[in-house]
Amino acid sequence: MYKEITVNCDTVDSIINSLKLDTVCLMKIDVEGGELKVLKGAKKALAQKKMHYIQLERHVTDLRKNDSKEIHGLLEGFGYIRKKSIRHLFGSVYDDFYS
Repeated sequence: MYKEITVNCDTVDSIINSLKLDTVCLMKIDVEGGELKVLKGAKKALAQKKMHYIQLERHVTDLRKNDSKEIHGLLEGFGYIRKKSIRHLFGSVYDDFYS
């Protein structure tokens, strides 16, 4: 069973802004079900197409909430297209690649 813990965090937009980054070659997201929250904290960077590539881990059938459709819609809305989806050798876990 999963145990919730509290951690300090910041948004992608805030980090990109504080580091004064013009572009990010690859944003890898593997946050055990929190992918949509990460992307919602990156809306400004997504709108400005600062990320060239996005790789995110997606869980289809486990205890985590499945936000796959909403994640895909959000990225597609910013012009990102899913180029590839690779299934892991274990469980129903995929890595999706967008650009």
